[in-house]
Amino acid sequence: MLETILLFQNRLLLNLSRKNFNKKNVSDQTFTQNLYQNLKRHK
Repeated sequence: MLETILLFQNRLLLNLSRKNFNKKNVSDQTFTQNLYQNLKRHK
């Protein structure tokens, strides 16, 4: 249950932050990988 909530929050964060990251020329893939690393760290 908690993982589902975290994934949902991260999906929202990804959608919200994509524009800002695109301005910095950071790819969505890199951002998603960073998100995944953070998820693993918090487990």
